[in-house]
Amino acid sequence: MSDTTPKHRAASDISPKVSGGLAAGALATLLVFGAQQFGLTVPTGVEGALAVLIGAVAGYLIPDRG
Repeated sequence: MSDTTPKHRAASDISPKVSGGLAAGALATLLVFGAQQFGLTVPTGVEGALAVLIGAVAGYLIPDRG
């Protein structure tokens, strides 16, 4: 019995939705950082919610590969 499951994926094989979600997380981090530079304090829970909301919007807007 041999295991033919690939052990890794090529970068070009990653779904655009996954890439969009990763970019959304980075965008949320940058938005919070920018807000802090202007003296705004963003609670930790709000940071997480912002990342989830931006990720949800990205996932909704980015079409499935197909």
